[in-house]
Amino acid sequence: MLGCSYKCNSCQKGFHNCLECSDENRILDNDNKCECNDIGYYSIINNPVCFKCSNACHKCVSSFD
Repeated sequence: MLGCSYKCNSCQKGFHNCLECSDENRILDNDNKCECNDIGYYSIINNPVCFKCSNACHKCVSSFD
């Protein structure tokens, strides 16, 4: 049995088919993928935690935006 994506706490029938997300700021979308909340948070590859954008930003893709 394969494990789950780092974005998932649990998954079923596939690596990216999440049942539960790994971080409270990840949102389980209609395709059962867990992505960071795109308003106020960004993701770093292979890190399950979503990071908060700078207070000066509404959206960001890294800590430098």
